[in-house]
Amino acid sequence: MKRTFKALGIIAIVAIIGFSMAACGGDDDGGGGNNGGNNTGSGKQLSGTYYNGLESVTFSGNNFTYYAAGIEGARGTYTVNGNIVTGILTWVISGPGITFDGKVGDVWTITIINDTTLRDEQGTWTKR
Repeated sequence: MKRTFKALGIIAIVAIIGFSMAACGGDDDGGGGNNGGNNTGSGKQLSGTYYNGLESVTFSGNNFTYYAAGIEGARGTYTVNGNIVTGILTWVISGPGITFDGKVGDVWTITIINDTTLRDEQGTWTKR
């Protein structure tokens, strides 16, 4: 019974994070932001892991994996245009004894601030 409640709790947490990311609109103030220089440009790839509290996202090639509290919550592909990263998500919630594949095609938009910092509606992501 404890495992069932734990699994449902994990599903609820990842779902809340996912819905909040999907529900947030894009940057509509028209500002260009600070592109930080070297890691921007069409076709540029990010690499490494960026952290925002208990959340992290790892970029490798044109792919990324999103984790909430160390549990994979989403994965997908991304493109870079200037200092804007656009990711196409497939939601995955996995844990001991459970796997849930979610909606394919949700969009996640991130702004590159500099070589070690990304920003989205959830806050700042820092590379360690």
